[in-house]
Amino acid sequence: MIKLSVLSLATIFFIACSNPSHELLITNVNVIDVVTGEVLPNRTVAIDGDEITAIYTKNIKAVKNTVEVDGTGKFLIPGLWDMHAHYHWYPRDNDLLLIPNGVLGVRDPWGDPQQAKRLRVENQKGMYHGVEVFTSGSLIDSAPSMWGSSEAETEEQARALVNCQVDQGVDFLKPYSGLKKEVYFALMDEANRRGVMAAGHVPTAVTLEEAVAAGHRIDDHLFGLETLFITTEQLDTVRQMREQRNWGESYGYIRNNKNTTIAQTRLEKLSAEDIWFCPTYVALFGVLKVFKEKMESDPRNEYVTIIEKFQGGSSEDIWLDSPLYGSTKPDSIQFVDDSLYVVEQEAYIKMLIESKAKILAGTDYIIPYIYAGFSLQEELQIFVRLGMTPLQALQTATINPAQFMKNDKIGEVKAGKLANLVLLNANPLEDIHHAQDIYALVLRGRHLDRDHLDGMLQKAKKLANAKHIHEWFAPRMEADGIESAIQTFLNNRESIDDEFPVRWNMLLSTGWKFFMEDKKAEAEAIAKLTTELYPDFVYAIEGAGAIYKYTKNKEMAKATYQRALEVYPCLNIIERWIKELDEPLAFGQKYKQKEPIYLAARIPCMFHNH
Repeated sequence: MIKLSVLSLATIFFIACSNPSHELLITNVNVIDVVTGEVLPNRTVAIDGDEITAIYTKNIKAVKNTVEVDGTGKFLIPGLWDMHAHYHWYPRDNDLLLIPNGVLGVRDPWGDPQQAKRLRVENQKGMYHGVEVFTSGSLIDSAPSMWGSSEAETEEQARALVNCQVDQGVDFLKPYSGLKKEVYFALMDEANRRGVMAAGHVPTAVTLEEAVAAGHRIDDHLFGLETLFITTEQLDTVRQMREQRNWGESYGYIRNNKNTTIAQTRLEKLSAEDIWFCPTYVALFGVLKVFKEKMESDPRNEYVTIIEKFQGGSSEDIWLDSPLYGSTKPDSIQFVDDSLYVVEQEAYIKMLIESKAKILAGTDYIIPYIYAGFSLQEELQIFVRLGMTPLQALQTATINPAQFMKNDKIGEVKAGKLANLVLLNANPLEDIHHAQDIYALVLRGRHLDRDHLDGMLQKAKKLANAKHIHEWFAPRMEADGIESAIQTFLNNRESIDDEFPVRWNMLLSTGWKFFMEDKKAEAEAIAKLTTELYPDFVYAIEGAGAIYKYTKNKEMAKATYQRALEVYPCLNIIERWIKELDEPLAFGQKYKQKEPIYLAARIPCMFHNH
């Protein structure tokens, strides 16, 4: 046995203590404290696994197998969060733009909890490296829902949907604009009973103050904020207008009777409550026609993948002429209305900033001309333009999301936190634009250098110029027959995907193209293929059911819809669609006068009404 002297042991101990072993070191970096705004210079950040394990004020020499990133002259911030991002339909394609822009987490307000679970497992096991996800289930609206979502017309239905979604594993619930007052309050009561937060649209039937009192946690798009500006008596008039679905008239009435002093007083009272505001200002670029010409020539369009262009299974590229820009007014009038709305929204945000309201950065991407990742950075820049300091803007995408989600593992660069980090070339506290000047990232402990990030952007560009899978199927089905073409596809799917991206929505889009070409058999074959390739994704399955409905294959439509309900029972609108197969006239009369104007452009099944 070899005996070691006391001196030898002391030497070994000294070396071990001087050079602790870590998997990843970011050396000599400026760490930004997003709580205080302090810049901590010459730090070495140590990462092991997916966690920040230490932050040293002295130089640490890398040992063998340690990955070392030189942070000299660089600035380290926590990964950013987009707190209103429709992520789950195309998660891996969205990651191509989110991650290179430093957005390493998303709150998805119309999500799929089962898919979110699968993605988390893949991320944890290292099978895939995507962003963090905080998700709702299907949004909960009145009937007919604006976008083909879950519907609650009664208090009993609202409570049942809350329980269904909680049992499915949602992180939060998303109430929507059309809910009746008593139905909304029943939803909120059941959510509070089950211990799940509700964060979404403030319904038009209630005021913001009523929603906050019921436990509403996020006011998305600042809906309901307008009710702070008028008296109680005037609110009664607004309620009457909205009960008659006179939305435009109600907003005009509020605009003509607006009292800023009343609003500021009410907002000060709300500051003590746990209510957060997510303005999604950049979403205006995708819905106000005054921005249409500018956005159609935006250089960021080169990153818009074909998957997003045909989102939801649309048969046409919705970015070519977005239905959300639709208007029955002449442009000369619509542009004035749009400009007034922009001024109003900016005034709201300025008021929230001045009142020190709790604000979250979000984009509402999936809307045409809202860009994953890029638009979150733009939202931060807009916040600064409207009165925030760069620190306050950073907080809306870092520590504020952590506080809202009550997640103490994210939002700061500190030992014990999740190693989701953004390494910047310049100080974002001096200029918020520097938050987009990214040198490298750490995603759950995995170092991604600039070359890797540029590679992701290049892949997005490639997908933007890819061909529609319909171009592959159409000639082969005509030449070889339907079954032969399907089998060839299955045998060569991976190589086909390189040129003709294979996604659930691209397959549904192909089915709808065949349907519009009066090729019923081909459309149904694609619907069947979609359900086989995506057996656990409800939106793929219900989209296939819609194709069967329009090819008048009632038996397959009903069976496919039933399968979708089995996969995700909370999407109860499917129950209505099944009944409509047997009673189309009765249901058509019931909903004809109430159908929302944009139902034809609903996601996920674009351009086909149920």
